[in-house]
Amino acid sequence: MQKETKLSVVSYGNNSIPQVIEDTKTRYNWVPYGLGGHDDFFTAITAAYNISTTNSACIEGIADLIFGKGIYSKDPTKNDIIQK
Repeated sequence: MQKETKLSVVSYGNNSIPQVIEDTKTRYNWVPYGLGGHDDFFTAITAAYNISTTNSACIEGIADLIFGKGIYSKDPTKNDIIQK
């Protein structure tokens, strides 16, 4: 008994390869995120948080890892102000 095999061919001839160019005039200590020289990182994070429950859970988990049990001061009088 011989199985029938179905094949399909996909042509990638019309696709262009994106060019990655290093900008040596404006070097940052970070990697800019966005198009056209605009840093859209916080806009993208806010949109991902509001749209996707999975991204929301990931962002909240990372925030919990960063802040832990919160921010506290060594000066007890300032702790009340910080906690508000």
